[in-house]
Amino acid sequence: MASSPCPPDDRLRTLLTEEGATQQGDLLAHLDECARCRHALEGLADTEHDLRGVARNVGDKGDRAGADSLRRLLADLAGQGAATLPWSALHHTSTPRAALSPETLGHLDDYQINGTLGQGAMGQVLSAFDPALNRKVAIKILAGNMAGDPVSRERFAREARAAAAIKHAHVVTIHAVRETGGLPYLVMEYLAGGSLQDYLERHGALDWRVAARLGAEIAEGLAAAHAAGLIHRDIKPSNILLDSSSPGVPGTAKIGDFGLARIADESRLTASGILAGTPIYMAPEQALGEPLDERADLFSLGSVLYTLCTGREPFTGSNPMAVLRQVCEATPIPIRRIDPTIPGWLVDLIERLHAKNPADRLASAAEVASLLRHDLAHPDQLRPLPPRPIRRRRSRLQMAAMLVVFLLAGALTLSAYLGWFSAPRTASFPLRATLKGHTGPIWAVAFSPDGQTLVTGSDDTTLRFWEAATGKPTGLISGQTSAVYSVAFARAGRVVVVGRGNGLLQVWDAATRTEQSAIPHTGGNARRMAISSDSKTLAVGDSSQGVELWDFDRRKIRVQLPGHQTTLLALALSPDDKTVATGDASGQIRLWDARTGAEQATFQGDSLGLRALAFSPDSQTLASAGTGDKDVKLWEVSSRREIARFAADDTALLNLAFAPSGTSLAAGGRDGTVRLWSVPAGQVLAITSAHQGSVWALAISPDGKTLATVGEDRLGKLWDLR
Repeated sequence: MASSPCPPDDRLRTLLTEEGATQQGDLLAHLDECARCRHALEGLADTEHDLRGVARNVGDKGDRAGADSLRRLLADLAGQGAATLPWSALHHTSTPRAALSPETLGHLDDYQINGTLGQGAMGQVLSAFDPALNRKVAIKILAGNMAGDPVSRERFAREARAAAAIKHAHVVTIHAVRETGGLPYLVMEYLAGGSLQDYLERHGALDWRVAARLGAEIAEGLAAAHAAGLIHRDIKPSNILLDSSSPGVPGTAKIGDFGLARIADESRLTASGILAGTPIYMAPEQALGEPLDERADLFSLGSVLYTLCTGREPFTGSNPMAVLRQVCEATPIPIRRIDPTIPGWLVDLIERLHAKNPADRLASAAEVASLLRHDLAHPDQLRPLPPRPIRRRRSRLQMAAMLVVFLLAGALTLSAYLGWFSAPRTASFPLRATLKGHTGPIWAVAFSPDGQTLVTGSDDTTLRFWEAATGKPTGLISGQTSAVYSVAFARAGRVVVVGRGNGLLQVWDAATRTEQSAIPHTGGNARRMAISSDSKTLAVGDSSQGVELWDFDRRKIRVQLPGHQTTLLALALSPDDKTVATGDASGQIRLWDARTGAEQATFQGDSLGLRALAFSPDSQTLASAGTGDKDVKLWEVSSRREIARFAADDTALLNLAFAPSGTSLAAGGRDGTVRLWSVPAGQVLAITSAHQGSVWALAISPDGKTLATVGEDRLGKLWDLR
């Protein structure tokens, strides 16, 4: 019960002014005890959208130093247009005064809030202290007036999920993702050096050596993000944080603010149809609303390097549309006209990154980082840039003339001539049916053991059932709250196991579509999952927690496998139920005993990042595909020896599936194509353009006659392999 009568609303409203917040000590003391007045004040603040409502939430009411700190925070937030934080989010607690530092302004759950670090369109970043781990942290909290907007909340959550999944020295570490009072927030590592934009504003252009070093660090962070299937889409100096800085040398660079990141090749317009990103640093294809890949981030990196070296931005204009036109059409002022001391190799690299056509840029962030590191360390042994791809268009007349010359060339023998005509041709798959109904990208697909039913899972949170022979829809599971990332049939097809983005594993009756049980997976998501042929072992992995092996019958964890050093991207369980294979963002493959969890082997499968693993039906061969080497490698499981390699024409492959016979292997690409190789011959049997955007998953029916593919375009497709 309050110790004094409740004041009228007019007096409560005085707390929403800077003067009232610091002079009404008796009223603040009443609010500490009276929940009714706190709610009334919150309603007044929400109605008036008064920025200074923060005053009622923070501060040591009886301490002058706290009041001074409060005024500083208030001035910062008011000057930047911050939204009011509700009482339930940021509050003064009953923590003994002796336990609070003089600069502590209040609490957000267990964290002591010390001040503000910045303000953006999505919310504010606060400096804080985590007493449990005795460390400073930064807290990004969604603006109060955006918390009720589902699109804003999803975008904020996407930032948290994207950043938390990446473990790298040059990506800001996310310690926790939490919610309080209806407001989501994330807890990040605290970096004392501020942003690269802040440094530029204080010191201007950097020494080119420092600029190149920072560029290499940013590129290495991007390589880790790209290996995890993420495009940042908003690389700019204000999103690059420094662990320390001095007037002469900025500290180590770390990429932050993944608020615009999306799963690779899912990048399009925002839900409202507005381009996401910052025009000055945006790639031309992003400005035009075209499909993106990792090379969009490389263009932005080129713009950042240009700014670091020259002290000025590469593209300017009187308004955003003018800037976008410059990005798409104009060439920046030559760097050496601004500063002749910048070495030619660095200028050439930046100009290559600024190529309007993505194909003319470097192939990957890892390649950019490698070039920068090498040329900085070996100025007398510079590594040349790789040649630009040659693209020539020939007329039909030219092609006909070339064919005539080819046929009549004296060096061509009759046997070679006949051999050319008898060589096997690459076919395409006949399309049997298109599966329509999902409203979001489709992440998962599986055939039932009898081959009669197909199930698909989507970002739209639904699970859909189809007749495998015709593609006719036969069932729907909806009403869920999280995306379906993985699906598998178990117990001879009687149940379907579903892995969701919130980490929940559900077991559904395949016939009645009723939920039987849930499995409390401890990781942040259930993106990767496999179940043994005898339905006794369930392997589930997520981006950061490693892999859990469950006793499926007893719904208990049998063993927790040690986590990879970098992001887990691929998982497979051998058909003989003996071996689990995992792959990560560094390209490493690890093999484990499926029963005991004992590690059997570790070896390098790709130069950058593993994206897919699949065992042959006899369990003796492991196929792998990655984003660095962009090919398929076959490994002998017993010896871990590479026994074959299939080229994929510079296309990143995202998933693999052996045919039941083991004689062919299917792969889905980031470019929307699907390839089928003959395993014995190492030769492409068929290739087709299957989807607009990435092929996110594929499966081959138990009889080997049907290939099912699903993708970013929200469609499933059935292809005839006969």
